Amino acid sequence: MLRNVPLEPKNSDGVLRVILIGRVSKPKESDEQTQLTIESSFEAIKDFLADVYKGPMDIRRFGEQISGMVVDRETILEVWELIESGEWDLVIAEDLSRVYRNPRHQMAFVQDCVDAEMRCICIADSLDTCNEDWEIMLGVATLRHGMHVPDTKRRVSRTATYAFHNGGMVLQVKAGYRKLTKGEAESGEFGPVGLREAKVPEFTPIFHEIRTRLIETRCASDVIDWLNESGVPTGPYVRGDWKPGIFKSCVCDPKLHGWRLFRRTIYKQIFKTGRYKRKLNLEPEREFVPELAHMTLEQQESMLAAVGWRIDWNNSIPSKKSGRIGVSRKQSIWPGQAATCAACGGPMLIYGDFLKCKNSQKKNGRTCWNLVQVDLQWTRDMTRQWLITQLDVLPRVRKTMVDLAWAEIQERQADTTKLLGLTESELQDLEDRQKNVSVALAKGGQLEGLLNELKAIESQLCRCRKRRTDLMSEESHAFYKCREEIDNSLPEVLELLINTSFEFADVMRTFFPRFVVQPIQTLDSGQVYPCGKLHFHADENGDDIGELTEVVLDLFKVPDPIRLMKKIVAERARVPKRTLRQIADDLQTNYMTVKRGLAYRALMDDLKVEEPFRELHQAPEYAPRWGRRNKM
Repeated sequence: MLRNVPLEPKNSDGVLRVILIGRVSKPKESDEQTQLTIESSFEAIKDFLADVYKGPMDIRRFGEQISGMVVDRETILEVWELIESGEWDLVIAEDLSRVYRNPRHQMAFVQDCVDAEMRCICIADSLDTCNEDWEIMLGVATLRHGMHVPDTKRRVSRTATYAFHNGGMVLQVKAGYRKLTKGEAESGEFGPVGLREAKVPEFTPIFHEIRTRLIETRCASDVIDWLNESGVPTGPYVRGDWKPGIFKSCVCDPKLHGWRLFRRTIYKQIFKTGRYKRKLNLEPEREFVPELAHMTLEQQESMLAAVGWRIDWNNSIPSKKSGRIGVSRKQSIWPGQAATCAACGGPMLIYGDFLKCKNSQKKNGRTCWNLVQVDLQWTRDMTRQWLITQLDVLPRVRKTMVDLAWAEIQERQADTTKLLGLTESELQDLEDRQKNVSVALAKGGQLEGLLNELKAIESQLCRCRKRRTDLMSEESHAFYKCREEIDNSLPEVLELLINTSFEFADVMRTFFPRFVVQPIQTLDSGQVYPCGKLHFHADENGDDIGELTEVVLDLFKVPDPIRLMKKIVAERARVPKRTLRQIADDLQTNYMTVKRGLAYRALMDDLKVEEPFRELHQAPEYAPRWGRRNKM
């Protein structure tokens, strides 16, 4: 059938331009064998072409080792560039699965070739788009290859489960364990016959020392520092030093007292792209192997209780989900990824509730002396308050801000409504399942299995109801009906968006394109505080490029003696004979604040300065609370 219609070149030079597609899913024992497998499929295609066409040919070969379910493969993207050029005559493969495994994309590929007037041949599928029955053969081919996919998935899952319960499926081992060769596993010397991993005995006293230190210090960071200083290896699959995540994963692993877990994460394939989405598996495969234990269950639980951790059985969802799920690392809530350090020019990153210079951290070598900590919430409040005062006098800028805020609020409200609807449907489904299980129990069904299922359903119901309550709460379910409501409630809306929205942080970075954190120091105590130097981008006329207004904000709570100093001095000058207590009563403060305010003003006069703080452009000789870290 494939030889019925002769091959004919499009171009007048008589050269048949051919695209060959080859692919293998799994790598072979070596790169050479993998490439040899791809080349063998090309040779079969070349033999076919030599049999059906005797003229000159220009052949381009595209082959790689990758899953056929992946859509945006490098070779396929190159093939499409050639097809769209219109200069090539034929795309040919040994069979349709070499192009894609997913029937959806197989069908689309062949049809798109027809639309581009590109002939497509799949030899083993007897598919040739120049034959009038090519659509029938395409349907048969996609059915044949499509049936192979679920069979393969079932076989792989079944084989992996069997291998795990027979000592296999040992992937990456953590510190304190090592993989065994096939011969070592079959000897039975290190545990049950077939077990492909074993504990490293030298690590047992190390784990007990970790337990002792955690209980005594109740501080994981101190133990991590001790591990790094002692040179304790982090395991064969970890580069660098011990870090909090690596340490917690190691000491919370059930394997520490003998339990192996498998299939902790379920990988769900996304048919549209061929990539995978990870999901926590609440019921992983388990197996108890006492030979793997470094300590008892009671010892591990008491060790973790000292720092508020628990054994990671993989069977519980965190009560508070991370706010960064599904958020790119390039996004951050204001002022994240906006501020830079005045001392070194490096980025000020978010560490907990503070901004700190990246280069001042120990893990980054402490190449910067600027150790100020910028309170995030205070910074957000100060920038928001200053921005609101400017919006009151810049109507065009206010209009732009209201439009951007309204667009963000609409998107948030749509997401909330959608989530609430999904939560209601899930809640109804769980309640129906709960009723069905209760009825089965009343009829005398299998007691143990039904009770376990009922317990799991009730746990899910509790989480689902809590999620619905959160969505329906006033804070997360406050709706604005129109743009005018946003305009009337702009301070409250800005507070909500600045404190919670990753997208609105991009808007803030547009209005404040430059944000430098300048360390400043008091004249008397040497205390160092952060000062923000921002450039405000605004244009009253609505042009694309506006003027940059420099803004200076104190990113800390100014001490009362300095904050009230001007008023204190003014009151003393107005009535020189008034006592300090009388001045304090008028300013609604205390006696010592007035005394310190006057003393600070006198110090400024002695130093002949008008600013209560001095800017630091090099490491200070003395800075309280910086301690030994100040000595770089």
